[in-house]
Amino acid sequence: MTTIKSIGGLLLGALLLAGCSQSLGNPGDAPTPLSSQLPPALLDGPIGKAMTDADRRAAADAEYKALEFGRTGTPVPWKNRTSGHSGEVVPGPGYKVNVLDCRDVTHTVTIEEQPPLSLRATSCRQPEGSWRPAA
Repeated sequence: MTTIKSIGGLLLGALLLAGCSQSLGNPGDAPTPLSSQLPPALLDGPIGKAMTDADRRAAADAEYKALEFGRTGTPVPWKNRTSGHSGEVVPGPGYKVNVLDCRDVTHTVTIEEQPPLSLRATSCRQPEGSWRPAA
């Protein structure tokens, strides 16, 4: 009887894992939701207009890592091998604004052969856990 329960549990676990792998798909199939939103000044300015969607995703991932795990002053690099564009996000120290945890970040982006462009922004952790640019 114990053997039947063990086999049943293993089969149920395998079915659950198989369902998860099918629902996740390949990373390149669809855009992943961003845990950090890039600052509007970055996206709407000359830097953002030259960035591809893949650049934006890579920059947003680097920003999230910098905000969430980064050490103050330590760059978190990103690179889009397809476009050749690259950059880094350097987090500043954390601080409170009312009840929100916030950090300044400096984005530096290199587009093709142009000199790197930098932009400083502030993001704050929202109550649900995501990071959003401060208004």
